[in-house]
Amino acid sequence: MANRRPTSTDVAKLAGVSRATVSYVLNQTKHQSIPLDTQERVTAAAKELGYTPNAAAKALRAGQSNLVLLVVRNIPYGRNLGMAIDRLAEQVAEHGMSLVTWQSAGEQSLTTTLGHLQPRMVLSFFALDPSETRALSVAGIAHASQQALFGVSSFDELTGSLQVHHLAERGHRRIGHVGTDDADLSAFSGPRRQGVRRGCLELDLPTPRETIVGVPPKGSAAEVAEVLRDWCSSPEPVTAVAAYNDQVAALVMRAARLVGLRVPEDLAVIGVDDEPMAAQLEPPLSTVRIDMTLLTDWLLAAGLHELGQGEAPLPVTSSALEVLHRASS
Repeated sequence: MANRRPTSTDVAKLAGVSRATVSYVLNQTKHQSIPLDTQERVTAAAKELGYTPNAAAKALRAGQSNLVLLVVRNIPYGRNLGMAIDRLAEQVAEHGMSLVTWQSAGEQSLTTTLGHLQPRMVLSFFALDPSETRALSVAGIAHASQQALFGVSSFDELTGSLQVHHLAERGHRRIGHVGTDDADLSAFSGPRRQGVRRGCLELDLPTPRETIVGVPPKGSAAEVAEVLRDWCSSPEPVTAVAAYNDQVAALVMRAARLVGLRVPEDLAVIGVDDEPMAAQLEPPLSTVRIDMTLLTDWLLAAGLHELGQGEAPLPVTSSALEVLHRASS
């Protein structure tokens, strides 16, 4: 049988004080005059027993915890999300709280999870459902999302537009967009496709040719190859592709080789995200880098503002995006 977890009663017994005194000392309760030697006995007893306060019980009493819940939905974990979680965990810890990520599973709802964890704050990279927002408001839980407060949709739309402007600056007028039909990525893919269309409209370019594929490993190079063969053999051939992300762009480059197209001589390609592999492809992949440090800092500042800590952050502009020109374009 596993050893029993030490309790505040055990600490009180070892230190020769009451449970209330243990609580006052370990929770650093203000307006309590506890002699220094008593505080030292309690601290020493807790250390000897390996006692830590029960955070769940404390949250139950207080009606909230020091947990920050990050909603990530079902999006695949990649470099950008990993960077965002690492950054948020560090920043949240500096404010005396702990970061927990939540990913929906089956019929489990965010509302149910709120009852399990009673977080102090909820952050999200996506707009929350109206029912979720109501549940958070009723529970008095501070919440912020990038999409709700400054518009991830507009942000991703700008990403697609930047891809087109980059390709047009290099003389390309007929552009194709290879997007994705992955349902978990729809919050990103739809706006990026709209951004490519908008970029072509802004520059008075022909309407972009479009197709959708699964993000690798779901996508098939052979499938994309057939699309490229059609696009590039038409009377007005596509000469450049704006891909949903770097993985899809790598798939496009492989497909181009399958049909004898040279990158970038016959077909220029640009992705999004600046994944580590992008610069290692042959040729190295042009891409749009997203400043995740800037975005995550903004999200946390928005959440803290909802908690009454600090000013509301200024809107994030295109400074969070940088086009990296490499040999593929």
